[in-house]
Amino acid sequence: MKTLAIEMSTDTGSLALLSGRDVVAQRCWTESHAERQVFFAALAELFEAERLDPAEVDRIAVGVGPGSFAGLRMAVAAACGLAAPGGRTVMGIGSPDAVAADVLAVSDAEEVVVWGDARRQELWAVRFRRGADWPERQGLLAVGGMTSVPGDWRRDRSVWVTADWNRIGARLAALRPGGVILQERPCIPSACSLGRLAVARCEKGAPTEPLAPVYVHPAVAVKPAGPADGG
Repeated sequence: MKTLAIEMSTDTGSLALLSGRDVVAQRCWTESHAERQVFFAALAELFEAERLDPAEVDRIAVGVGPGSFAGLRMAVAAACGLAAPGGRTVMGIGSPDAVAADVLAVSDAEEVVVWGDARRQELWAVRFRRGADWPERQGLLAVGGMTSVPGDWRRDRSVWVTADWNRIGARLAALRPGGVILQERPCIPSACSLGRLAVARCEKGAPTEPLAPVYVHPAVAVKPAGPADGG
C-alpha cells in the first residue's frame, strides 16, 4: 500500500511517500507567505523522481493543524483533489500528533506537550501520553495571559516542545514548571511521521481527524464598510 503524506501547518512544508510504514521518498521546503507555490513543484518532482503516477497512490494523509491558515487550506484541498478521481481515502492527522510521535521515538518520556502560537498573545497546547501504537491525546489547553498552567499539566519529566520556538520560546520558558523538560528549538511536524501515524491508524481501524483545517484562532468577522450615515 502506498501512502502520500502532506504536512503544511508551518512554514516548513513536507511531503512523504510511504510503502507500508517505510518512507521511500520525502521532500521538505520553506514556504513563502507571499506565494505558496513550492508545494506544487515539490509534489510534481516527487512523482517524477519515483516514476509514480498519482493514480498509484492508495491513500493520502494530510496534517490538519492547528497551524497556518494558507498552508492547511492548501494541503487539505490538494489532498482531496488528488484523491477524488479514484475515490481514494484521505486521512486527517493532527499536526501536533506527528511532533509528539517524533519526540517519543527518541526519548524515554511518557508525556509530551506540544505548544503553538495562537496569535493575539494566546497559546494553544495539546498533551500526549505514550501509547501502544501512537501518542494518545490527553487534552487541549488554551492559554491567554496566564502565568502558570494547571496542576495536572505539571508532570515531572514531561517534555514541552513547539514549532514556534522563535515566537513563543521565552513565554514557554517562563511558564515551564520545575521538573518539566523544555526543548529549546523548533520541533517541526513532518510528513514522514504523519504518514506513519496514518498507516498505523488504518491498520488498527482507528478513527482519524475530520478533514477540516484547525487554524490557530477562530475566524474573525469584519463588518463590511457601508455608506456613511446620511450619505
